[in-house]
Amino acid sequence: MNKLDENQKYACNIACLYLSLYDVIAYQKLSEGSVSQRSVHELLSLKFKVKPNYIKNTRDEFDYHVNNTRVGFRRELSKAKKELLNKYKELNEIELYNELQRVLKLDYTSKFTEENDTKPFLKKISKKLKVKQFTILGNDLFKDFFIKAESDYKNSNTLTYVPFDLLNDDNNSEDFEFSEQIEINKIFRNRYELGNYLYDILKNCDEKNIYNNEFLWNWISASLFSSLFPSPRGGGQEIRYILSNNLMYHYRHICYFSWLIFKQFEDKSKVLLTSPVNSISDDYEQIASNRRLLNINFIKLISEMYLIEDLKTKSIKFKKGVNATKKNIPGTVRRLKTIYKRLSSNYYVERMKYRDFKNSVIEFSDEFEQHLN
Repeated sequence: MNKLDENQKYACNIACLYLSLYDVIAYQKLSEGSVSQRSVHELLSLKFKVKPNYIKNTRDEFDYHVNNTRVGFRRELSKAKKELLNKYKELNEIELYNELQRVLKLDYTSKFTEENDTKPFLKKISKKLKVKQFTILGNDLFKDFFIKAESDYKNSNTLTYVPFDLLNDDNNSEDFEFSEQIEINKIFRNRYELGNYLYDILKNCDEKNIYNNEFLWNWISASLFSSLFPSPRGGGQEIRYILSNNLMYHYRHICYFSWLIFKQFEDKSKVLLTSPVNSISDDYEQIASNRRLLNINFIKLISEMYLIEDLKTKSIKFKKGVNATKKNIPGTVRRLKTIYKRLSSNYYVERMKYRDFKNSVIEFSDEFEQHLN
């Protein structure tokens, strides 16, 4: 796993600032017979011993803060990047180009941490760590780690454990303001416990920094990885651990949506979060994939009809036989969704009183009364 030294970071920052400020001119000067951005990124990555994506992502960071046609990555610059930007943005192109030529002439080495070295892996430790979020580098490294972990499990039935420095090294992670500590690889009985726990450790944080934050949620996935992977069926889809760029699939991220569902519905969220933490149940898939169903009336009704809870053992489970995928089976979640859709054409269901909504469902079809007795 790559760990950048100060010379590497400085060189990458100089190169990416140059690309960001001078764009086409910069790529023309750095290309070897081609103006391909990809080829320039690969050239710089080979020279500085980093991944091409690190060059691209660092340039994206600068793009948001300079006057060019690119949108860039909406994120505050680190202190080192700010200092470089302030130093060179008012100077002419040749001065920054000369500095880039200087760093290109230097030699760089890459440091690695292997699975058999002396650094601790998360399986071997039990400790708490203040919640952080990945840097761009750390996020890319976790994505690479997941590919390896999934491959090792599928090909040789071997579990791969997250290196501790992926979570805690300053190159890979940064503080997440006002967060509490997280217990590394904490064990949970179900996703409801997970959601409750994540809510507690993030409750003092600014919510706008939590929503859809891939750097935060991927870091949390990494910190709990041994509890989340593999799934009961072996391995696991990437989008369960790495937050998708497509908002439509965020409900499949185990940690993010466990937190989001608990935050929205608190105790009533149990009915959606009955499954083990390393799996996504069929009933959850049927409901959470349709964001219109995620309102308190619908959640209260399915809790009343389908949730089985043992208050002594605190076990929770979804009633069997009601998540059938075939059409026209009475009393199932699928039938309830159909009726909800029809009611929604005449009523603003989210604003109805719960009693009125419940009675409307029963009046529409008495097939659900068996689950309400």
